[in-house]
Amino acid sequence: MSLPKIACCLLAVGSMFVAGGVGATGAAAASSGSSVMAQPAITTRITGAETACDPSKNGTPCTFTVETTTGPSTPVSAGDLATDGALTSATGQKLSAAAASGPISSRSWSQSYIAKKAGVTFWKEVHEGRFYYDGYTVWVANYRGTTNGYHTCDLGGSTWVTITVQQCGKRGERTAGMDIFDIFKVSVPAAATATHKMNYHPNGNGTVTATIPY
Repeated sequence: MSLPKIACCLLAVGSMFVAGGVGATGAAAASSGSSVMAQPAITTRITGAETACDPSKNGTPCTFTVETTTGPSTPVSAGDLATDGALTSATGQKLSAAAASGPISSRSWSQSYIAKKAGVTFWKEVHEGRFYYDGYTVWVANYRGTTNGYHTCDLGGSTWVTITVQQCGKRGERTAGMDIFDIFKVSVPAAATATHKMNYHPNGNGTVTATIPY
């Protein structure tokens, strides 16, 4: 059983450099004190009825809340470039060599799917990460040192409900907008089973357009 889709979304744009020779397009880089489309911290919430529910309290429905928190933009500094500047794009251009063409910033984020029964948390799943952007393109990169893009799932839990992450991934990296998603199955003993999805979509200018829970 799955919940009805509740529409929402997220996007991005620019150039990128990743360890291991992943490509680059458009403008990219950073200098000390510079920022790309500075963005403030923001939290959004979506609520609805939850199907994977505790059957022991008849007449009390379960609800869900998908809470998305994105931290403020953080410019990639000259010190970061000193550590990470040797990263090379698929075309052979180094991150440090591209710094003159424009700044790079990052934002950290967390997205939680929380199911509650009678106001008490019944189960939850969380995924989180950090993305980079240059005003044109968004990406998740594994930088060395203090800059470290990532995406991690399976950070929630429950005392007796089984939560199984089926897909923890991303698509559209190094484009104007990408999806970072967590698809997971919730199994309640002697009750409902449901598959849900959280989707986080950042933009190349550092904004977050929406979320999509299933």
